[in-house]
Amino acid sequence: MKILLINGSPRLDGNCSDAIEIIKDKLKLLVDDFELETVNLGEKKLLGCIQCDDCKSNGGNCSQEDDSCEIINNIYESDFVIFV
Repeated sequence: MKILLINGSPRLDGNCSDAIEIIKDKLKLLVDDFELETVNLGEKKLLGCIQCDDCKSNGGNCSQEDDSCEIINNIYESDFVIFV
């Protein structure tokens, strides 16, 4: 089972980071076998949609070079996603 934790805070050492550590500790007690991955959005390059519609003609891929496809693929591959 894959669990993805997404830290939406721009502060990498703030309250959300503390909450994620608590969640990790609790998961270790509750779940026997799992893969855990944390994504810090504050470390990612994310660009807003510019409504160019390129994704409609190239298989859904954004023409802008950012980390959104990587994050979306991580979400699809996960059994559970926790947003903090």
